[in-house]
Amino acid sequence: MSAIPTPETIDADWLTERLRQPGHGAARVRDFTSTRVGTGPIGKCIRFELDVEEGSAPTPRSLIGKFPSDDPMSRQTGVLLRNFIKEVSFYRELEPRLTISTPRCYYAAIEGEGPEFALLLEDLAPAEQGDQLAGCSVEVARAAVVELVGLHAPSWCDQALRGSDWLGEPNETTAELVRALYRAQLPGFLDRYAGRLAPKGFSTDGRR
Repeated sequence: MSAIPTPETIDADWLTERLRQPGHGAARVRDFTSTRVGTGPIGKCIRFELDVEEGSAPTPRSLIGKFPSDDPMSRQTGVLLRNFIKEVSFYRELEPRLTISTPRCYYAAIEGEGPEFALLLEDLAPAEQGDQLAGCSVEVARAAVVELVGLHAPSWCDQALRGSDWLGEPNETTAELVRALYRAQLPGFLDRYAGRLAPKGFSTDGRR
């Protein structure tokens, strides 16, 4: 198996080792099936359904693997926007010190800043992702805001996080990248929403 596993190279022994490292010492994956799930634009998610022998009741019977997209343009975008390195580094470096609810991470690895990376996470089914167009109920919005406390409070003004390149320390290069993306998306946005925008307080150069 290569340094970074792929859905094609993952086998039962590798999955067994991933379960045993965090404490499921008696577990052994005899067999598994893999199914593509989700609609991620720059990555692909695989659900691994596990046939586990000698596992205790809490031993997971399914896990979610996250890998780079098969599409070259999507892979390039993930590297350019640093999506891959940010997500892997979050689980490796930042998540343990936060209190926000996250799926348990069983594996996180990346080559450089990608595109080759792999994550193996707790399967939270039957939970569903939010719909940005449909919105959500007051109850769901309240729960999301409460969870944000667990993201921000433990790291607020934490100087130990300064200098972590993957977190995106502000600099002119990244600022210009954001402005370029803004300008590229602006024409389509204006075509659809210009009639609903106030005439003042709106910039077309990406700076306001």
